[in-house]
Formats: sequence, C-alpha cells, structure tokens
Amino acid sequence: MVKINLLSGQKIIGRSIKCFELVKELCLSSDILGFVSCSEGDKKVYDLHSEIPEGEEVKPIRRTDKEALHMLRHDIAHVLAQALSDLFDGVQYGKQYFDEESIFGFDFISEKKVSESDFPAIEFRMSQIIERKDSILREIWSKSKSLREFKNDSFKVDIVKNCKKESLMLYSHGGYIDICGGPRTTNNDFLGHNFEILGIGESSWLYDGSIKMQRIYGTYWPTEADLKNYLSQKKQGI
Repeated sequence: MVKINLLSGQKIIGRSIKCFELVKELCLSSDILGFVSCSEGDKKVYDLHSEIPEGEEVKPIRRTDKEALHMLRHDIAHVLAQALSDLFDGVQYGKQYFDEESIFGFDFISEKKVSESDFPAIEFRMSQIIERKDSILREIWSKSKSLREFKNDSFKVDIVKNCKKESLMLYSHGGYIDICGGPRTTNNDFLGHNFEILGIGESSWLYDGSIKMQRIYGTYWPTEADLKNYLSQKKQGI
C-alpha cells in the first residue's frame, strides 16, 4: 500500500500507483507538481510522470516547496537548451549543471562561439518557448534505441555507452528531447519568466577533458520579486 499525507489527513492506496492517477483519484489541486517521500535522509522525489511503489509514504509537492523549485530549474535548463538549438548551428550538449542554491546551465558546443552579446536573443527565445505552454513528456528508451536515435551526437553516444542501466529516461517538450533523469513538471507554463542568463565560460567534456566546451548558466526563481532580490544581492556582493 501507499500512504499519502495530506493537510486533511492520511489517505491509503492499496497498491503502487502512478502519480497522475493519484492526483485524479484523490481530486488533488492543480498546483501539485509531484510527491516526495516522508522518510528521513535523502528524500525520493516522484514527479507526476512517475509511479509510487508499494510501501512508500509520501506527501505532495506544491509550487512553494523547495522540491518544486528544483523541478522548475530542471525545466528551465531544458528550455535554455532548446533556445540554443534554435538559435545556433551545430549545437550538441554535454553535462547539465546545477548548484544547490540558484544556478542552472548546460555545457555545449556549437559552430559559433556564444558570447554575452547573445544573451538578450537567448532570453527572448526562451520566453517564446515558455509562452507556447508545451507539455513535458517522459519516455523510456533501451540503450540500443538510444544509440540509434543519437548516432550523430557523439556526446549522447558517450552518455549511453557509459550508462550502467539497460534503459534510459528521456523528457521532451515541443519537439526537443534529451536524456534526463528528472524530476520534471508536466508543462513549461509552470515556469513563468523569472530567469536571467548570468554568464558563459569554458568547460570540458565529462569523458574526455581534451574536448573543450562552453558552459552557459543562469538563475531561476519562483517569482519576479525573488529574482530581483537575488540579482540585487549579487550586485551588492551579498
């Protein structure tokens, strides 16, 4: 059975259950982005694409929770990746980059070296993508299918070959698809426009340090006020 701790009390489901089904079955509100385990230590996050196994005890993740912010920063990173692919030729991606506080980003290569002068165009394209309100979908591919689909992307081939599992998780939105372990939300409409590209620097490929890449990074916050406060503190060196 699965235990769900709600503000109204605990509910019990006598089987493993997909999160989408759980939200519908319990008539939960649309601001719930997933569920998080109630166990001590590292807490497992189940996005709405996932299934909660039997024996788990969880509580909902709402937009104001820290787990939701991590999911939204994950989403905005993939919006950034799609924007780069739309604007520049020959883009291939390496490692996604996050820190514990506020930063998201990607390592990538492209035919044209991206600079700070490109940031306004990148941010504008990101806003356009968000405005489309694309649904976010999850797929599971075998390693063999992943190698076929990504055969022209040497970085993805490296990732697949070095994966110890026999299948890989991918998320897509609006025609863009990438290997991603999640957790994610279900629609880019949750994001809003509370982000800013902060910088770009040098990096190298995870599996071959001789391959030089660029790392572009930005910050995302739940509200515009949060973003402005962060940028103000950053400017003041706080």
